[in-house]
Amino acid sequence: MRGSLTFVFVVTMLWLILHSAMGCRGGGGSNAEASLDLQDAPGEEPTDSQREDEQDETSEDISLDDEDFDLVCEGYVSPNRVQRLPSVIIIGAKKGGTRALLEFMKLHPLLKAAGPEIHFFDTQYDKGLEWYISKMPPTLEGQLGMEKTPGYFHTPKAPRRIRAMDPNIKLLLIVRDPVKRLVSDYNQFLQKNLKAGSDYPPLEELLFTPNGSLNMRYPALQRSIYHVHMARWYKQFPKSNIHIVDGDNFIKAPWAELAQVESFLNVQPVITEQNFFFNSTKGFYCAREVRTKGVWSCQKDKCLSKAKGRPKPKIVQTTLDKLTDFFRPHNAKFYELVNQTFSWPI
Repeated sequence: MRGSLTFVFVVTMLWLILHSAMGCRGGGGSNAEASLDLQDAPGEEPTDSQREDEQDETSEDISLDDEDFDLVCEGYVSPNRVQRLPSVIIIGAKKGGTRALLEFMKLHPLLKAAGPEIHFFDTQYDKGLEWYISKMPPTLEGQLGMEKTPGYFHTPKAPRRIRAMDPNIKLLLIVRDPVKRLVSDYNQFLQKNLKAGSDYPPLEELLFTPNGSLNMRYPALQRSIYHVHMARWYKQFPKSNIHIVDGDNFIKAPWAELAQVESFLNVQPVITEQNFFFNSTKGFYCAREVRTKGVWSCQKDKCLSKAKGRPKPKIVQTTLDKLTDFFRPHNAKFYELVNQTFSWPI
């Protein structure tokens, strides 16, 4: 009898904590905003500085896929979940919108995601598959576990390492205008250094050589030459295994791109325009997840973190023009390679 009373007490306290923290209530739901972020240089073995370059997120950026949300709205019963190898990996591209893509995909009840970027196939491969599995979200049979690490896309060894794990895995790549991506890449390090009280050179000092030509060794430039990296992935995987998300369209209408992702993953389409609302303060769409169970309704809002609003650096127009002209033939090669067109100049 005492054991039963203790169990009831524990369950009651858990309910009270979750009710307060997550905005769940009988017959309706209150907002509970979780901050996220919309969200690497080629090399065979990453250096310490390259590993540091990959760190683009904090705990504030990640809406953890914790079990408590399921626990309340699925009947107070913790189901038997198992950690296993992922079914889906978002491989990049860096500064393409990988974090928003991952978090918005989690609106689907069958899609469960790891929290922080794992970097297994680029910088942590020596830790082994058991370590990798330990970072995966616990899933039920039929659910798809997933992770995202933007550094995979431009890491030469990543494609064959992932294929060795699972040649049938589904891969997602989100890309946007390569010039905008490059500037965002540069801005990430600029803001980090300014925040730390350090100086950081203007983009032009990194982008151009002393004689005025483009510095092809600049990592941010290399990461935007998409067709070079894409060719490596197509050597290891058929095109049917890789779905490319248009990052520029994703910003404007995320639900439309997510519908294509659902089709690619062969899951029932459930994410619609009704799952999104425009946050005029942030200037981007936020997502809203609503679950109901009997008289219970739980609501969780997923919005961009303050990191997404980093001040934009002032880039000289002639620099932008030179970059646009440089990427035209590279964009054309990417379009031809993937048999898909985007809004970038060619």
